[in-house]
Amino acid sequence: MKIKINQYPQKRMCDDFYSVLAFLKHHAAKGYNKNWHWGRWEWLLGHSSLDEETLPSIGMFMDGEQIVGLVTHDMDKPVYIISNPQYTFLKAQMVDYTLKNFSKDGSCQIFAHEDDYELVEVLKSTGFAQTEKSETCLFLDCSEKLEYNLDESFAITDFHESKDIDKFVAVIHRGFGNNGEPAKGLSINDFPEQPHQDPKLTVFIVAENGEYAAHCGVWHFPSTDFCYIEPVVTIPEYRGHGLGKAVVYEAVNRAVEIGAKKAIVISNQQFYYSIGFEPYSICHLWEKEV
Repeated sequence: MKIKINQYPQKRMCDDFYSVLAFLKHHAAKGYNKNWHWGRWEWLLGHSSLDEETLPSIGMFMDGEQIVGLVTHDMDKPVYIISNPQYTFLKAQMVDYTLKNFSKDGSCQIFAHEDDYELVEVLKSTGFAQTEKSETCLFLDCSEKLEYNLDESFAITDFHESKDIDKFVAVIHRGFGNNGEPAKGLSINDFPEQPHQDPKLTVFIVAENGEYAAHCGVWHFPSTDFCYIEPVVTIPEYRGHGLGKAVVYEAVNRAVEIGAKKAIVISNQQFYYSIGFEPYSICHLWEKEV
């Protein structure tokens, strides 16, 4: 068996984008790969802040024409190693690739699932040390419809219905505490393509004055049994009204209607525990000085 390594091209949407997507649909959100999945991949490649010059550092491990392993970043270091369970023997080679292609500012960082003993042993043997940092993935059971209360002064809409880019940009800008005024006058063509983002799952809560007070985006691929939550925001003056719970539950309920059985989110915030999320997967950060 001869394994070759292809580097991802310096282009967001291409044939390799869909090949990685197919690989992640089969092997992510399972086993040791729960923190990485197709939704996170499309979020990354469709994010306006992604530096396209970093894309060729992403490595695709190929058995013939089939991707059997992926080494990728999430905007910047640290790195994630995702593999087909039948190709775990590649982990040493994937760590070596990471050292050669992702070492930056005097160190190399890799997230490893806490139960991925094979990867942990490779990291130890190559001089990595576990840090105090970790990344938590939470899940919410969606077997029953999620109930929430919303004050009648608020309404619910989605991007399919409203298509209001200015309000969309504003709720993200203000919800994440960015300085200055949000951009105005943008069109959908000003943003990178996200071919599988369903506008009906891009949900907003509308205040009485018409502005968006809260937002939740959910990613769901109809042939998969989970949906991925990213992002969730409430602008400061509307916090404390239960809008976060309402907008998350509304978005997740819509994904359940088209096949989702659970929702996952990359976060360890108390907010998610308070609305029913439970631990699903933990990756610890390993680091090596280079």
